[in-house]
Amino acid sequence: MSRAPLRVIVVDDHDLFRAGLAAILNTADGIEVVGQAAGGRRATILADELAPDVVLMDINMPDMNGIDATRDILRRHPDMAIAMLSMFADAGAGARATAAGARGFLLKGAPREEILQLVRSIGDRDPAPENPVT
Repeated sequence: MSRAPLRVIVVDDHDLFRAGLAAILNTADGIEVVGQAAGGRRATILADELAPDVVLMDINMPDMNGIDATRDILRRHPDMAIAMLSMFADAGAGARATAAGARGFLLKGAPREEILQLVRSIGDRDPAPENPVT
């Protein structure tokens, strides 16, 4: 019996990046993008409505940043897996993401395989991923 695909929401205020990331994820085996949002507020609504396995969340967004959205989502859905994405190699970004409850952090320029590995790792339905923050 095969396992259902990991259900993913992609959150980023840059339309082209969000669409490109969703396309990459949708071409990967075992992953299905079930929703997209341009900001943190919409992400919290989609998380409630769609109950994804994984949320890939940009940190810097104009309406509600990814850190606040992550905290908000995890208050209601503590087992939801969230990974943060950032354009900047800010040394504190990974720490802030982890403190908010994110299970992973990647730069937006990460290679395709690294992104897929992170999604599969944090979306694993086992209780604790081995290497949650990259």
